[in-house]
Amino acid sequence: MCAMSHNLIILQIPDNIEAAVQETIGIDKKELVHILDTLVDNLVLFGLKCLASLALFFIGRFLLRRLYNFIKKILEKKEVDKTIGGFFLSSTSVIGYITLVLMIVHLIGIEPTSVMALLASTGVGIGMALSGTLQNFAGGILILLTHPYRVEDLIETMGQFGIVKEIRLFHTVIETFDNRVILIPNGSISTGIINNYTGNDCRRISWDIPLCLGNDFEEAKEHILHVLREDKRILSDPPIRVFVSSFINDRVVISVWAWAKGIDYMDVQQEFATLFYKEYIQTGLKQTYPKMEVVLREKED
Repeated sequence: MCAMSHNLIILQIPDNIEAAVQETIGIDKKELVHILDTLVDNLVLFGLKCLASLALFFIGRFLLRRLYNFIKKILEKKEVDKTIGGFFLSSTSVIGYITLVLMIVHLIGIEPTSVMALLASTGVGIGMALSGTLQNFAGGILILLTHPYRVEDLIETMGQFGIVKEIRLFHTVIETFDNRVILIPNGSISTGIINNYTGNDCRRISWDIPLCLGNDFEEAKEHILHVLREDKRILSDPPIRVFVSSFINDRVVISVWAWAKGIDYMDVQQEFATLFYKEYIQTGLKQTYPKMEVVLREKED
């Protein structure tokens, strides 16, 4: 069909023009028809391969998502640690997509070995370009092995403060208290300072309460203990401590130490500061405030 079409086109070309073309490119009419046939066949074949590659990509992506959700359900059913489970899922997803890309490259007609040889020949440049990515990958492995924090821990690192939601292959996902989602590179975290507020089961919470001199310390202590003991988040062991920590000018500073679970730290610290203030107003205890005495002297003539 294609050959007949090309022959028809060539027959319509005047002899003088056909002769000029043959003289210019150095091939006769039959060779030209054969070249055009081969070109059309190759274009059709390449187009079919491209369509098949697109179909393979969408089908493969669909299957990878189903596999991801299937593995996720199994890990949740087996109650696998969220830190290990999240890292495993992230690794599975990356490996799956790399395998899919290699399959598509092979389907198009490019041998994967040729691609690997090309990558190997340009390994130095790629290595320099991906040095940060490789460092993040190594940092993720290090975090997974050493467990400086886990999913749902409250941490502060790289100037960010929030709850760890996921540890991925290259990043750690943190959700802040103002509902921001922050991705921090694992390489930076693994070599930086990490403040894990929930690393231990319980934490000590401190308050410093200034009182005017003359207030009854024992009365103030009883009110403080009464407020703390009514809240179940305050642990009885270690015991609560209330003591005078310092004297400053006309005031005395009462320090309060109480223990709570690490996850409750922020809420307890903020809420009880308000409760102490309300309790002091209700009981009539006087708090001190900064003040200054100014003495005016008349100038003598």
